[in-house]
Amino acid sequence: MDATHFEATPARNEAGLTLVELLIAIVVLAIVAATAIPSLAAFLDARRLDGAATQLAADVQLARREAAARNRTVRVSLRSDGTATCWIVHTGAA
Repeated sequence: MDATHFEATPARNEAGLTLVELLIAIVVLAIVAATAIPSLAAFLDARRLDGAATQLAADVQLARREAAARNRTVRVSLRSDGTATCWIVHTGAA
């Protein structure tokens, strides 16, 4: 009697993702991004405001130094038209 030997087929190691796994990952990533975008926008707005405040403080200090150095009046004039605000450091009329 001859014993028959069966060779087991080697297990296939599948690398990669299935389409369903990929779609789930994309959906999760989209949800995380959608929740992060509003807080990122608020952060950027705060940084812009902080930068403008720092620049205004530096310009006021410049006006003080120039007034002391020139021994004359140096003004910081603010202008706003509702959509934008700007300022100018000058020695002219008010």
